[in-house]
Formats: sequence, C-alpha cells, structure tokens
Amino acid sequence: MSRKIAFLHTALAQEDGWRQVLPAGYFRAQDGRPHEPTLKKGWFMDKSVADRLINQVKAKGKIMVDYEHAWLFAALKAQNGEQPEPVPAAAWIYADDIKWQEDGLWVKPRWTKRAKQMVDDEEYTGLSATFTYDESGKPDLLMNVALTNDPALTNLKGLTNLAALNQLAALSNPFTD
Repeated sequence: MSRKIAFLHTALAQEDGWRQVLPAGYFRAQDGRPHEPTLKKGWFMDKSVADRLINQVKAKGKIMVDYEHAWLFAALKAQNGEQPEPVPAAAWIYADDIKWQEDGLWVKPRWTKRAKQMVDDEEYTGLSATFTYDESGKPDLLMNVALTNDPALTNLKGLTNLAALNQLAALSNPFTD
C-alpha cells in the first residue's frame, strides 16, 4: 500500500490552547488536493480514524511540533545523503493533548518558551498537521505538527491553510519502523 503525505495549517487564535488540526468528514485543499482520482471527495476523518491517531500518539508518548516542517526536510536530506539541519522542538503534544470532538481532531501543544513567545508575538500564526493517508483518503499516521504561516485550507474551524509541497505529495512515510 502506498502512503501519501499532507500538511495542514490551523490558526492559533483559540484562547483555551486547543487547536483543530483535522476536520470531521471529507476535506480537501484549496488547490484541489488530494489529486488521486479515487479520492474525488477528498480526505476523510471520523471518530474511528481519530481514535487510531490518538492511540498512536498514546503508544509513542508524544509527537513534536517543529518550525516550518523542519523535521521532514531534515529526513529528506538524510535520505539523500546530505547533512540535515538541527530540528528544535517548538512544542510537544502528549496523550492528554489530543482529542476528538464532533467537528474534528484537536491538539493542545505544550510550547517551549521560545515558541510561546513567538506565538504570543504573532510571529507564527498557525499550525500545520502532517499526516500520511491510505488509498481511501483516511489519515493513518499523524506524523507531527509544525508552526507555520502559510494559509490554504478553508473548511475547518480556525483552519486557514493546507500547505503541502507538491514534490512530497507521493512520499512514503520515511519513519516506518
């Protein structure tokens, strides 16, 4: 089975710290992604998909929030034999920091001091979830989340962007065990 990868961007304006990173139901990017002919309605998220993603985070212990998807670019460099740049964490999402609500999957990042200051100063205004998805368009692995400022997706509460790199759209998960 081939996995595809997508990046989602959500606004950071929620006062309680929770941010929606994946919507309920079918969703797609403003630019039309996903482009696979079998995914005419787009990606799909429901409680059963969310439960699988939540359980993955619980099993792993936490996932990282980085800056501008730096971990993915570092992994790609390493795959190409290049020296990757350091990938500092902006925040961490632990098992208690991810939940399903009727409108989608939500996270509550635990910010580092540096990232919290950047968010407070509005140097970064959004989160971008990175996930792989299966042939039916259901997310099957929440890889990480990134701080970013690149808006694109319009159908989520607080969601302003789907920022995927076209050259990475067909990338298989480089982090499989």
